[in-house]
Parts: sequence; structure tokens; C-alpha cells
Amino acid sequence: MQLILAVGASPVMAHSCDEVASMTAIASKLDHPGHVEAFLHFADGTMMVERDLHQLFTGELALKPEDENEPSPTCLLYTSYLLRQISSAPVEVMLGAVLPCFWIYKEVGDYILAHQITVNNPYQRWIDTYGGEEFEKSNAAAISICDEVAEKCTREQQDAMTKAFVTCSKLEWMFWDSAYKQQQWSI
Repeated sequence: MQLILAVGASPVMAHSCDEVASMTAIASKLDHPGHVEAFLHFADGTMMVERDLHQLFTGELALKPEDENEPSPTCLLYTSYLLRQISSAPVEVMLGAVLPCFWIYKEVGDYILAHQITVNNPYQRWIDTYGGEEFEKSNAAAISICDEVAEKCTREQQDAMTKAFVTCSKLEWMFWDSAYKQQQWSI
């Protein structure tokens, strides 16, 4: 349970809530009805899955609300950057910013699924959620939508999408690394 202990149950849930808000905001700005429906579906799925995982892990750890710590500096940095993109960037940049949330979770989930210890694995529910075929559908849909939107963008817009994607990919890596290192505030 080190990942949950490292970032705290509330910060992980806060990150998930930010993702739900992001998906909903993106859906409200998309023009294509199928894209709107997909992002509303992503928002609903994220909220349901992450809430269930949050309850599972906090229950297994017997955490009480007063036990939950504040977001790590990296978690706060990432969620703040993501929310800034969602609140002020054009929709194509929003898409670039949230795509790493899909893609990296899928890659990590698949890697862990292929290399996991299956006996008494405390992370099995997380692995089952993000590894394998089911989450692949959402991941593929998000990539496809980003590609479709990018095809209609100017070169400058595509560059902005790429910049948001690369920045959020780095922040996603930093988020995982901060959990692994059990990052705390130094002051």
C-alpha cells in the first residue's frame, strides 16, 4: 500500500476529481456529439472507478478522514497545471493536457498486468481497472478524438497541443515518482 500511503487517499481522490472536472469541461467545449458523449462517459467512469478504489484502499488501510494527508507538492503542481489548462486553454490544448492521464495509466496498467505478482497483490483492483482490454477502449477513444481534433488544427494549435501533452506527461511521471519516493513537503 505504499503508493496510497505516499500520496495519501485524499490527494489521489482530489487528482481524480480534477480529472472528472477536466473531462466535463472538455465535453462542454467539443463540437462533435460523439466526442461530447465520449468525454461525459469518461467523466462518469473516472468518478465511479476512482471512488470505488478510494473506498477500497482507505477501508483496507482503516484510514479515517483525519489520517489523510495533504497533496504532495508534485500532486499539487500537476493538478494546478491541469486545472489551469482546463480553465483557460482552447479545447485542443485541453485534450493534449488530459491525454497523458489515459495513455500513461494504460501503459503502466499493462506493464504491471504483465509483470505482477498475483498472489495477495494489494493493488489487484487498480491493475484490473487500468490494465488489459477494458480501459484500452477508453484510451483508444481518447487518442482518436485528440487525433481527429488535431487534424483540423493549425500548426500553431498542434504545437500547443503537443506542448500540453509533453508537460502533462512529465508531470504524470513526477506524480508517480513522488508517490514512490513518498514525497513530503520540506517546509
